[in-house]
Amino acid sequence: MRQFRVGLTITLAVYGVAILAAPVSWSFIDNINLPVHETGHLAFAAFGDTLQLLGGTLLQLLLPLAFAAYFTMQRDEHAASVGIWWVGQNFVNISTYMADAQPMSLPLVGGGDHDWNILFSEWGVLSHAGQYAQLAHGFGFLVMLVATVWGLFDALDTRQQAPAPRVRYNHARRR
Repeated sequence: MRQFRVGLTITLAVYGVAILAAPVSWSFIDNINLPVHETGHLAFAAFGDTLQLLGGTLLQLLLPLAFAAYFTMQRDEHAASVGIWWVGQNFVNISTYMADAQPMSLPLVGGGDHDWNILFSEWGVLSHAGQYAQLAHGFGFLVMLVATVWGLFDALDTRQQAPAPRVRYNHARRR
């Protein structure tokens, strides 16, 4: 298991470098992120226009955070670090979308509205979209870096790790 975790962490590091080198390119993980993003719009639709627009981005960040929280509760720090890496990758992905708020040259699903163009316009900061994109990109890079280092340290930890606690459910009714 240790070798698998080291290998996975190194793979994520290499994949992260590739994503950072060409953030506009379509990558394998975008096949997961895009449906999550679109589902976020639906999930937040009941909370008004602004949250519906933000919903795609929010779910892109909340879903991997939920994975990280779950694995943290299960005391599987390596798996949690993978979830945190995914959060960082999503920030890089989101930064590309933010940077496109003015030129609007990215192909959009269904050719619909551009979330960040609308949001930045409503907030009066469209002219600063590139700066916000750089912040999101830099933050994503830092999160991916920290998660990779954390995952590698955890994978290489030679101390005996206690197994994750098992939750047992008694489905029998008590009378």
